[in-house]
Amino acid sequence: MYRKGLLRGENVTRRNEVLQRLRVLIESDRYPAGKRLPPERELAADMAVSRGALRRALAILEGEGLVWRHVGKGTFVGRRPDAADEFLFAGSSLQSAESVLEVRSILEPAVARIAAERASSTDLTRMKSHLQAAKSVSDTEAFNHCCDMIHRSLARATHNSILLRLYDALSPIRSLAHAVGEDVELSPAEMDMYWREHADIVDAVIVKDAAAAETAMRRHIGQVWTDTSSTTDLGPGDQTGVTVPSLSALESVLFRPVLLELADRFGETAFLATLKGHEVEIMDAAMPRTGMQTSIYPGLGPRPVDRCAAAKAIVAFLPPDLRHAVVRSTTDEDCDRAALERELDEVREERFARADETLGTGTYSLAVPVGLNGGTVRFSIGLIGTKARMGAVGNIVYVNGITQAIEATIGRLDDVLTALKPYLVASEDTASALQAS
Repeated sequence: MYRKGLLRGENVTRRNEVLQRLRVLIESDRYPAGKRLPPERELAADMAVSRGALRRALAILEGEGLVWRHVGKGTFVGRRPDAADEFLFAGSSLQSAESVLEVRSILEPAVARIAAERASSTDLTRMKSHLQAAKSVSDTEAFNHCCDMIHRSLARATHNSILLRLYDALSPIRSLAHAVGEDVELSPAEMDMYWREHADIVDAVIVKDAAAAETAMRRHIGQVWTDTSSTTDLGPGDQTGVTVPSLSALESVLFRPVLLELADRFGETAFLATLKGHEVEIMDAAMPRTGMQTSIYPGLGPRPVDRCAAAKAIVAFLPPDLRHAVVRSTTDEDCDRAALERELDEVREERFARADETLGTGTYSLAVPVGLNGGTVRFSIGLIGTKARMGAVGNIVYVNGITQAIEATIGRLDDVLTALKPYLVASEDTASALQAS
């Protein structure tokens, strides 16, 4: 018995060693989110472990959401993508050169400033390594990859998991090549110029000069604006502002984990909505990843306030004049506006909204209002499914679950949006919207 217990302890120790080595591997810049790991046979040989031990360790990491496996394609770093990820940026202005750069002008100066304040010695070593690598390459693709790694190392140096997740979510569209819409070959002189800009940023972070780091990043983004303008129809304009669609896309990324958590927990589609002008729009939706039952996808875009829980949950909490204007502007000919006003009063008292037949017979949705920094309500988060399923569970269970998920995340969201707020120099509509945050 003693010997058997000893062997079991040795096996546990060995398994933990394999796990730790894999964690270090997937957390390195060599394998960013979405990158495929080497084949199991090759990885096991490199680590000098059996394929069985490797598979057991990968299974544990998959359960933790650190990797995911696709039969026939391999193992990938990060959580398994779900179908809703395909439309996170679909149809948004983030597919345009202007909006990509607007997003960068919001996010990256803030990241540089915070990195200068928080970077550890390990962070600095990582940045300098990527900077040196960028100096040693001569082709555009390799140079751009090194520059991307510099930017990601800055995001890691903030030690803010939401900022890093936001950066990773936006990384597929943040490169100049994507913004321009074509592969742009850089000349040696252009590479040298961009390298010096990155060196200025890193140097400022090294000496913990937050203001200089922010200024250097702004200068770099401004140069990218100039270069992009020369190859697209992007006008000179204000190169530090942000449009409402760009801000909304950022907010969608920040709220995304809440939607995924709710969808998986309740087995129904979770959605995020916001007010735009006199309309409420669905910004994002996440379908449950379990696939155990048929889910209802609500689609994105405007929703009628009289037939949508997401809209009611927001409009009920608007200032009276704006609320009345939204109700009056509804285009639904069958809408009883007086009855709708009374229902909105009830929503305000109960702190949640519901809607029958939202997307046809037998469908049901409910939504909870969301306010940031204790401000006015700008968002709603809710669930949509079949009336039979959701009726069997009960409204209070869903409302409590949504509220708990929001409360667990809202403080971190407030911190991120507060950090980004100085960089949101925007249109009058956006400025008005930001007063609540």
